[in-house]
Amino acid sequence: MAEEEHHTLTPTIKAQLRREAWRFDIHALVALLEHYGVELKDVVIKGHCGFESQPRFIRSLDFDANDTPVITLYFGLLGADSILPTYFFRMAESGIFNELHFHQLVGFLDRYLLKTWLKGLTMQPIANRLQQETWLRSMQNLASLANLAWLFELVLPEFQVRIERIERTMSHQARPARVGVSKIGHEMILGDRFSIPGYCHRVTLIADEEFYKPGQPWHEVVPKRCDAYINPLLQGLDIYIEIWLVVRSTQSWVTLTKSGNYLGYERLKGMENQYKKVLIHSGYIR
Repeated sequence: MAEEEHHTLTPTIKAQLRREAWRFDIHALVALLEHYGVELKDVVIKGHCGFESQPRFIRSLDFDANDTPVITLYFGLLGADSILPTYFFRMAESGIFNELHFHQLVGFLDRYLLKTWLKGLTMQPIANRLQQETWLRSMQNLASLANLAWLFELVLPEFQVRIERIERTMSHQARPARVGVSKIGHEMILGDRFSIPGYCHRVTLIADEEFYKPGQPWHEVVPKRCDAYINPLLQGLDIYIEIWLVVRSTQSWVTLTKSGNYLGYERLKGMENQYKKVLIHSGYIR
């Protein structure tokens, strides 16, 4: 029952929509009405008749006698940006033909054209969530250096992020050759692996301190954030990526009794306090 009331256009919600509709983007306003159970086909969209300046795109939202939402735009055939020749309006004003009939006819055409225009600009829903995520990721082009840097800076704002695309030799598993069938040099090669040139996206995360919080070093926090927020977006994009963590100053040294110790990267006690570089990930995101 509570969920049902949540999606009902109550008088209070209608009053708020009338008062605040001009603040909305047209697509956001239509989506909000759909949230309350009103489909786009049931919404009336019309243009405002007038040649005054247009301070915004949405002029108003109201509800008619049948409780149908009516969105009025500073846009259309009857407004200041009309594509109709101005002499049509002058003929209506001078009485050559009936001004009321002229406005009714053009207003009827305006409603159809505006509804068709809005449907054409509205992204159709994708039923399959996986297809929707793939489409959004391809539109974002996360394989580009700029967008990849934006993603890491968004998820890991505590770091300086450096992204570069470098050449790398990739090793691949070879198919076994079959005597009398395979052609050496065309389909098969001798050996179980072969190398081809490729590219790698190298991400370098630079931190001044080695700890996120007491007892939580960055080399434990970064993989968790990557698994939670970055890897799901990069899966299936065929990106070979290296993630390096560089810590400018370290305050701990290697010990075999300390839990969470990153053996092989901690400095020995008494050594010079130099930066530490830890490989977080190398390979494709699966």
